[in-house]
Amino acid sequence: YWVRLIAGPATGVSVASSRFWLGTGQTTASTDVDPSTVTNAIGAGYDSADTNIQIMTRGPGAVTKTDTGIAVPTTDRAALYEIIIYQPPGATQEAYIQFTDLINGTVFSKTETTGANLPNSGTSLTPKVYSSVGGTSSVIGVALHSCFITSDF
Repeated sequence: YWVRLIAGPATGVSVASSRFWLGTGQTTASTDVDPSTVTNAIGAGYDSADTNIQIMTRGPGAVTKTDTGIAVPTTDRAALYEIIIYQPPGATQEAYIQFTDLINGTVFSKTETTGANLPNSGTSLTPKVYSSVGGTSSVIGVALHSCFITSDF
């Protein structure tokens, strides 16, 4: 399948415990946790302790984080990102991920071919965009600009 999302954190980004996710995940609702703790997910984002945006892939085991070198935003409504995720059909588990900072034009690409770092075949994934502040009382929000999903099946 192909997923293309354009979104960015809108409010609450200056809170020290803010976190953000843009990608795919299981069909369950997102909660107020660091994105790296969520199993069966592929995408980009940052945990509350990260200073740069990370490409994160995770099956049922440990997360794999790859630093994009793109700094975590600190100002509301100042960031907009595009992520394209492609997982071809078939028995071989792999994912192609392209993450773009649409404000400064920086593009980061990664191919993940380690099956243990990816959701199991047949795991139902959905597009996900979320932001949270780790229990801190604050206004928090995301700006979703577009979502495109297609399948090779």
